[in-house]
Amino acid sequence: MKNAVKLYGSIVSPITAASAMNKTTLMTAKSKKSGKKKKAIDMRSSGFGRPVDVSWLFTASEKYDISPDIRDYVVVPVPVITAAIPNRNCQAFPKNSLLDFSTEYGVPRYASFVGKPTFEEHVNDILVNAKGVNLDATLVHIPKYNAYKVVVLSAFCRQKDPRLAKLILSGKRNSYSMGAVATKFRCSICGGMLGPGVSRTCVCRGTDYTQLGSLGRVIKGKLHYHSALDPIFIENSSVADPADISAVAPVL
Repeated sequence: MKNAVKLYGSIVSPITAASAMNKTTLMTAKSKKSGKKKKAIDMRSSGFGRPVDVSWLFTASEKYDISPDIRDYVVVPVPVITAAIPNRNCQAFPKNSLLDFSTEYGVPRYASFVGKPTFEEHVNDILVNAKGVNLDATLVHIPKYNAYKVVVLSAFCRQKDPRLAKLILSGKRNSYSMGAVATKFRCSICGGMLGPGVSRTCVCRGTDYTQLGSLGRVIKGKLHYHSALDPIFIENSSVADPADISAVAPVL
């Protein structure tokens, strides 16, 4: 996305445990076309409800300078986004925006996490500094709160950064934060549009999509925040100080 705005942080809640893939039995299945076996992770116990295809990990490993072997990873299912609920940066991701189909990426926008790198503390300017890769993403309904969450299956390579992987697996480092870009935002107060991808119709004075400090006020009983309408997710990071105290994933 050209002239896109970078977004970081989210409101999440615990869902399941981190696990070392060298201790996990990998499922195998034959491809209908080639007849050859390919590896898949059985993550159904982690809430995904389906095996996860990792046949593309080999080529991804060349781009991110990470291991091509899934057994070298610590894998964490992270409920990284709560649809429609603004995060502490006063930015939100509506469910319709998450489900919106991106013709550029060929997937619903929430699924653009898949194949994107994982990092530490959003140090994401150089791809070969990646700590791993996101293996899958799903949008799930949480009946207790009538809320929808994007859960990302994030993998961290023990060969690339043994220290970080060990901290994640031990539970000493269990907080996460997503990274995204967007060009279109809707104001929660006036309903107007703003952002580098649209002509501004937002009439709220003293507010701008690049200045998060201008958000967060309560105006006539409403919280002032911006909703990202065309998000594309670029990474998920292990962080020491999350945007929300519930942005954590427990371990075994």
